[in-house]
Amino acid sequence: ETRAVLMSKSFGICAIIWLVTGNIWLGLPLLFFALLGIITNKIPIVKVNKEAIIYPSLSGGNWQWDSIEWVILKDGILTIEKKDNHLMQITLDKNIAANINEDSFNEFCSRCMQNNLHTTI
Repeated sequence: ETRAVLMSKSFGICAIIWLVTGNIWLGLPLLFFALLGIITNKIPIVKVNKEAIIYPSLSGGNWQWDSIEWVILKDGILTIEKKDNHLMQITLDKNIAANINEDSFNEFCSRCMQNNLHTTI
């Protein structure tokens, strides 16, 4: 486990101890920080398929191909630009990036965008 995860767990344990002993004003902020640490340290998993790109986020990360301007994977960095000018850059884990053929992935994304373009007209 990473240091950040251990710290979040420690905050959570301390928060529970403070809450059980009746120190609500010390326990609630610690519990808040423990939950915040768990949420922010979660490793996002991007899923790309024929229907959409799925990215776990609070603002909703299910992007249909008709909302995507372009997608490119280069040197382990996945860049997604949406038609509403939102730009996402996600650095892939080195082990995962090493197992992905960038040319094939980029070709797949181009085909998905082209197929969607023809079906929405």
